[in-house]
Amino acid sequence: MVDYASSKALEAVGKVISAGLDTVRLVLPDKDDKVDGDYRFKFIPVKNANAIKSVQERAMKEKVVQAAAGAGNIKVVGRPMTIETGVKDHPVDLILPLPSNLIPTDAAEREAFLSHLVIFIEHSDGEKVLV
Repeated sequence: MVDYASSKALEAVGKVISAGLDTVRLVLPDKDDKVDGDYRFKFIPVKNANAIKSVQERAMKEKVVQAAAGAGNIKVVGRPMTIETGVKDHPVDLILPLPSNLIPTDAAEREAFLSHLVIFIEHSDGEKVLV
């Protein structure tokens, strides 16, 4: 398990941006050689307007999304993201950005918003899930 605090991540991103670069490389020490394999993650924001619309339309039509929404409304927030990784069959925690202007400032409204927030995932093998 790797514990990488958000403050360290923000510091790393700040250094990369100030240097005019676009990649953060994490080197995980493994002096006992207990961790093997390809543990890379590449986050690629979907920027093309047509591609964003396509992802949103697929998500809103997906049965698992509609079942979770029930009679409620479905609203897409945030930018779709393609995540490439060599990690398979291992649990990972990813922290994804969410525009702060979408999060209510009122505590009760924020709690309601976050309690209904889900992430729709389309795996490369065709599996579609909500988390």
